[in-house]
Amino acid sequence: MDKQKWKDIFQPYTVYGGEMLVTKLGDPPGMAAIYPKGIGPAMVTPDVMKMNVNPDVMGSTLLMHYMNSEYARNFAFGVAYGVTRLRMNLTIFRQMPVPVAPLAEQKELEKTIQSYFDRIKSSTNAMHYAASEFPRIDAAILSQAFRGELV
Repeated sequence: MDKQKWKDIFQPYTVYGGEMLVTKLGDPPGMAAIYPKGIGPAMVTPDVMKMNVNPDVMGSTLLMHYMNSEYARNFAFGVAYGVTRLRMNLTIFRQMPVPVAPLAEQKELEKTIQSYFDRIKSSTNAMHYAASEFPRIDAAILSQAFRGELV
């Protein structure tokens, strides 16, 4: 693509890493994610809103978790429009109330949320490991049973 054309037309729709992306469509719309840093630039589609979060006001990660919370999703569901596919536009999105705690409190909330996600990941890994061991354990039990070694 011609660099000048990209700069004139597409640069506002480009993400570089760290921006929050929010879906305009969905059931309900408003799911949020943070575009990863270090994987290179990309352009967002018209069905996605790009947000640069002011770190002096709120942390991106905490805002993303809030956007994905039941409270925010219920708000989005209540204001979204459309018959077959619910959607939100930027005007509606800007009306979403967002509670903003002091930055120190936000950091503590982020730590707490991250610790819960870490526990979930650890539990999931343990579950996958245990599930992968079932065939081996089943075979060992059956082998003992056929040899008459089960008591």
